[in-house]
Amino acid sequence: MPDVVREDSALSEEESQYQFVALAAQQTFIKDGELVRESAEHHGVQVTEGGLFVPASPGNYNLRLPDGSPAEIKGLRSATRLLVVCEDCRVSGPIAKTVRHDALFANAGGPGQILMTRIRPAVQFTAAVLALNPNISIVWYGHTGICGGANHQTNGRMADFYNPGEDYYVSEMKDSAQMEVYLQTFMNELMEAGFPREQTECHLVHVNEENGISGITTVEF
Repeated sequence: MPDVVREDSALSEEESQYQFVALAAQQTFIKDGELVRESAEHHGVQVTEGGLFVPASPGNYNLRLPDGSPAEIKGLRSATRLLVVCEDCRVSGPIAKTVRHDALFANAGGPGQILMTRIRPAVQFTAAVLALNPNISIVWYGHTGICGGANHQTNGRMADFYNPGEDYYVSEMKDSAQMEVYLQTFMNELMEAGFPREQTECHLVHVNEENGISGITTVEF
């Protein structure tokens, strides 16, 4: 993935700020591809990487991060909807295919972030996008089914919700309840940063390990 384009004196103040924030976001999430590479190899799929305007690859893990380029800034200024989703191969492709969007931001967890060191760059990136385009809407999708990003950030805690000796649906309910807490926490941070509530929405994708996506619910915040 190319490095972010450095600040240009010809850029407007909000464009220069966007480039700065895009670099911070890229540095924060750039290793998310390596985080899932072993899992991708195990399942016989790929980890694809690209910018915000590179379409998701069906069936694969999709890491889509900002590069801060003039072309990206131009694209975001004219975009009406940004989709933010976990890079997970079970989620990113199907959601990107069915949810209308002009740009795609995908990392490990999507809005399912736990650590403030990851929440802050994501929120700041969102604020910078809004500064470029005050009319843009952003839709967020997290998921159940052992999110690799959340599992990594909690030192394996998400995997603990899935007890081999326990009924699958009981485990999924525990996972779902905890993921919803994570999503609500993230969205509350976003609201505190001043993002217009009417321009955003958040959803939880329920992943059935055997049959893929089993449903999608709206997360209230």
